[in-house]
Amino acid sequence: MAEQHKKLSHFAELDGIRGLMALWVLVAHCQIWSGVTSFRVPDPKMAVDVFMILSGFLMSHQARVRNFGGLPGETVTFWVRRFFRIAPVYYVILATVFLFHGLFAAGAFGLQELNRARWPIDSAYAPNRIIFDTKSLFAHLTFIFGLIPKYSYSTFTGDWSIGLEMQFYALFPVLWLTLRRFKVIWVVLGSILLFRISAHFVAGRFTEPSFLPLKVHIFIAGMLLYEASYIFRKDERRGVTVLLGTVLLCSFASVPAMVILAIVAIFAFVNLENYRAVALIKDSLSGRVGKFFGDVSYDVYLLHSLVICLLGLVTLPGNPEFRFLVMLLVVAPTSYLLAFIAHKLIEGPGIELGKTVARLSTGSWLNT
Repeated sequence: MAEQHKKLSHFAELDGIRGLMALWVLVAHCQIWSGVTSFRVPDPKMAVDVFMILSGFLMSHQARVRNFGGLPGETVTFWVRRFFRIAPVYYVILATVFLFHGLFAAGAFGLQELNRARWPIDSAYAPNRIIFDTKSLFAHLTFIFGLIPKYSYSTFTGDWSIGLEMQFYALFPVLWLTLRRFKVIWVVLGSILLFRISAHFVAGRFTEPSFLPLKVHIFIAGMLLYEASYIFRKDERRGVTVLLGTVLLCSFASVPAMVILAIVAIFAFVNLENYRAVALIKDSLSGRVGKFFGDVSYDVYLLHSLVICLLGLVTLPGNPEFRFLVMLLVVAPTSYLLAFIAHKLIEGPGIELGKTVARLSTGSWLNT
């Protein structure tokens, strides 16, 4: 067992994948907001799905390595660590949005004016429909905003997925123990059923899919992907069977083909490093560049939309293609510079603070 944990102790290649996903979202949003129609970057929500898969994968890894059994102390420690991983940077950005909400709204309105065919004046994304008052602030500070339809898109950022992430963390102990107790096939079938029910009854109420039942199958797919990798090290046939179950879940839950391909690719990077082609890609993802982009991915994800909004306050070129180029050349370096600063001054210290607080908690899980 210890040897299994040693082999699966770190996944440096996932840093590069996270970095690529954040860059994908940034470029896609520049394309969308610039009004370009001559080409289209694939839907950035697929990149967000990959983030969720990685989250399910890594949380399961941490639980397996530390023999998480769902005891109260372990659970509290887990929640403390995850809170301090997410909240510090998010709270700073939230305060910025709250203080300068009118400025970001004006910028978003200016960009939408350039392309009213895509952004009708009564669109769910219309800036004037976003009221960021004290009630909204409270909902975001407590991370319950994802449960409230009118707040699923309300800060000009992609924080709907942050609300999802926190809901997943809240339920992870239950999901983990469920996966331990029931066979994979029942987990797969239950996840498909939950997705189908929630998609039918709830999806239309939310501007963004910020309610966990709408996306819990994605997180569970990540958990199953880890199980497939863990089992593969001991029994290749069983590991591949669990991987196929993961793919089956995604297929019946309408997960895009590109996301399913990402699942298979992650499995290959983790388990098939002896193949030269896989090893070359894995090495490029796990190097210093990959680590940098992975480290700042969370910050880039939250910051870039605000930079885009501010660009709406200035006069941009009339040609959409040229406007996209200008936007990308401004948004990318600005976002990554701000993200690097945020990572060094806020996110990193926040993570360390979380470790300190966790050591003072009643449990021992994740304290090392």
